[in-house]
Amino acid sequence: MSSAAAYLACSWTWCIGMFFPVYLIRDFGAPGWLAFAIPNVIGAASVGPVMAQPGRTGGAAGLMQRHARMMRAFSFVTVLFHVSFLSWLMAIVLGSEAVGGQGYMGPGFAMLALWLAMLAAAAPWRWLIGLGGPLVLAGSMAFAWLAWRGGALQPPRPSSMGNFGISSLLMASPALAFGFLFCPYLDMTLLRMRRDDAGLSRREGTSAFMLGFLVIFPALIGFTMLYAESLLHQRLSWWILGHIVLQSVFTMGLHWKALLESGAADPSGQEPSTNPRLGGASSDGRSSGRVALIATALLLALCTGALPYLGSLRPGYGMHRLSYELFLSAYALPFAAYVWIVMLGEAGQGGAGTEAEEAARRRRRKVWAVSCIAAAPILLFGYVLQHWWAVPIGVAIPAAGVIPLTARRAGR
Repeated sequence: MSSAAAYLACSWTWCIGMFFPVYLIRDFGAPGWLAFAIPNVIGAASVGPVMAQPGRTGGAAGLMQRHARMMRAFSFVTVLFHVSFLSWLMAIVLGSEAVGGQGYMGPGFAMLALWLAMLAAAAPWRWLIGLGGPLVLAGSMAFAWLAWRGGALQPPRPSSMGNFGISSLLMASPALAFGFLFCPYLDMTLLRMRRDDAGLSRREGTSAFMLGFLVIFPALIGFTMLYAESLLHQRLSWWILGHIVLQSVFTMGLHWKALLESGAADPSGQEPSTNPRLGGASSDGRSSGRVALIATALLLALCTGALPYLGSLRPGYGMHRLSYELFLSAYALPFAAYVWIVMLGEAGQGGAGTEAEEAARRRRRKVWAVSCIAAAPILLFGYVLQHWWAVPIGVAIPAAGVIPLTARRAGR
């Protein structure tokens, strides 16, 4: 169970958990970390008990089958997010260290990390859960100890309210809560664990979620809080960098493996093969999907690797932060809204199958699309341009998307 808990915690320790608190602490002080951590922990941990019983909708297995396309999009964006993040982060770190500041080193390092992730994805799930998770966790613990010994860790000042203060944080918090509470239900690396339980009983599987997300994961993002001050003063320890790269490679590897097994590596969009030797996708699909992902990742890495050198939109807000927050917005709006409007909307109707249920699902998806289109400019205006009063309005639009659907169902 402890190895499964380590796997779960590390699979959810993304470039969000390892870096987003740095921005939040600069903007809102230590309370920004709490506003990030609380919904994050609750949302991820809730997958364990909520998905423990199959129920009428088939539990995690049914969810993964009915919403496969959105889950594939979630994993694909997650892999690309990490490639983009590593590209501009390493462009800053290696570019400043290298003679002449060669900007190509960032994209090159990001592609190397992706290649290592693809190698990791070749391992069986039982190895990734039983051995990979504990090893990655041990590596991060070692890096944290070395960073502490090197004086790179410093807790944020409790009295600091950042650049914007608590009132702005209260207005930004709905977007944080909306994204982190619902996005775990699109993560195939978590749902697969709940579906198969890695040889554990249902109770043991739920306990693994509790241990992973109520104990181990808070410790990992607590590490982020401790090195945030160093990063804000542009002092990035190589030990901290090692932790970031290790966790990023593990996350990308898990999501790439989930993509292969779901059939998403086949660009034809056909259903995955049932042949277990092929991991859920045809060999042609796996090959073409790998080429497509590598080509997309390379283009993205080259583009984002140059962002640190393009100047700033305003003082303290560079183009690399803009690219980071644009990726982040995918989790704050379309992915989270999909869970809220489409997935939760079907919970009261059971699984798909009848013509009426399929028609209801199409209606939910239309409402989801319209609400995202309407909310996107408002959220970007509020969060990226830092007009914080607009953020709750942007979140309220998809949150209210269930009202016409509920009224229609009640009127039958």
